[in-house]
Amino acid sequence: MTPEQVNKLITFGQMALEQGWHSKAREYFEQTIALDASNQEAMEGLARAEEILSRRASFEPTKPETPPGKPASKEHPIAEWVREKRREYAEWVDKRRWERERRAAERLAAEERRRQEMLEREAEEYREWWETGVAAWEERYSQDELMGGFLMWALLEHDDMFDDFF
Repeated sequence: MTPEQVNKLITFGQMALEQGWHSKAREYFEQTIALDASNQEAMEGLARAEEILSRRASFEPTKPETPPGKPASKEHPIAEWVREKRREYAEWVDKRRWERERRAAERLAAEERRRQEMLEREAEEYREWWETGVAAWEERYSQDELMGGFLMWALLEHDDMFDDFF
């Protein structure tokens, strides 16, 4: 291990002592001594942590120490209320989102129905117009006259269409 890493362990141990995590400080100092048995700073820190732990053990009943990074077992009285309010808000947001999506789906379905009905009406009108128009033309002209008229129109309007045939 490099001297820099040993110095980091000593720094972590001193920080743990300052924060009141004496057991964790002892662990850091013991790790440092295991790596460098002649380190005077680590020995002094370990002695200080041991002294504090023994003094505290003689005055207080034993209770588990909260290690760093873990929450205390006793939570703030309002914490449960805050969690409940967050849950209620999340449910309210989900409900609003669901309602908005449902209304949008209903609007789309209604629009699709209107569009389909309009297409059906237009198709029916076109069918009636076609049938009445074809019937009127058939009454007025014979099949040959109609075909001849179409060919004449095609020749006049689209003469390039018949270049391959003639």
